[in-house]
Amino acid sequence: MLQFIGLGVILSLPLLLLLVLFVRLVWRRQWIAGWLYGNVLVLFAVVLVIGGAAAWELQSFRSLAVSEPVLKVKVSQLQPALYRLTLDQAGKRRIFDVSGDLWELDVQVLRWKGLSAAIGLEDGYRLHQLRGRHLGLEEQQRTIAHNTHPLHGSPSWRDLWFWLERCDRPVLVESDAFTLAYMPLADEAEFAVRIGVTGLIPEPLNAAAMRALRP
Repeated sequence: MLQFIGLGVILSLPLLLLLVLFVRLVWRRQWIAGWLYGNVLVLFAVVLVIGGAAAWELQSFRSLAVSEPVLKVKVSQLQPALYRLTLDQAGKRRIFDVSGDLWELDVQVLRWKGLSAAIGLEDGYRLHQLRGRHLGLEEQQRTIAHNTHPLHGSPSWRDLWFWLERCDRPVLVESDAFTLAYMPLADEAEFAVRIGVTGLIPEPLNAAAMRALRP
């Protein structure tokens, strides 16, 4: 018993010294200023990172107030139910292979609100993803994983639109989305896609596209 009492006393001595040191530091109050200073620096760093990521993301959006087509799409059949889509956006050409009977296009939209809208900022858009779609449910479920192609390289952790979509009450800007759905996959068909304040508008550019769009 005396052994454990002695061990307790020995252990208490350094703890008592630490207690005295703690009381002295608290009494001087210097640690409070240092703690506040450190937290302010961390807050500044967080604001800089978030603001920098948002500024980088905004550069990838374009104004909705455009008169010319924002995208041209050319369809070429490779084999039954497999097509190659060539997307031409402002001189930038990208090629994707999709399977199915239809193709769809998703666009991310930023809408300014409140003070931002009052000073005249224009809403913006960014192409989000291209999808192929099967009319048959079984084929659609089997191919959906590899039949969707992203059209911008922003990961979700710095995707401004992604986080605005999950924000309940955005203050200056809010997210919206346009979808051009049920566009036919037809060999040699060429389409132009126009964008307005309410959505996407397809425009056939050749006879094959006109035939494909007939009811």
